[in-house]
Amino acid sequence: MVENTKFKRNVAIIHAATEGLLLRYLREQGLDNAWGPSVVFSPSKPVALAGFINDQNRFTIVSEEQFLKLPESEDPKYQVRQSLQPQMVWVVYQIK
Repeated sequence: MVENTKFKRNVAIIHAATEGLLLRYLREQGLDNAWGPSVVFSPSKPVALAGFINDQNRFTIVSEEQFLKLPESEDPKYQVRQSLQPQMVWVVYQIK
C-alpha cells in the first residue's frame, strides 16, 4: 500500500483484485467515509502504478518490488504505508 502524501487527487487507483485489501486499510485508518479517497480500478497493477504516479493519486496497491525499481520510490512524498501478505490460491482449469 503506497500513499502519495502530496496527492493532487484524493483517489485510490488499484487493480480490482486488491479491492478488499484497500477497503480493509481504509477502514482501519478511518478513511472509509465521504472524505476518504474515491476508488478507481485499473486493468492491472502496473497500469495502476503508472496512473498513481502520472495523475498524482493518493493511494495504490502494487508490487513493492516493482515500485522500488522506480526513481519515484526515492521521493519522500511516496510512503509505503503497509506491506500486505495476502494468502493466494491458484487454480488451474482444464477446458474441454
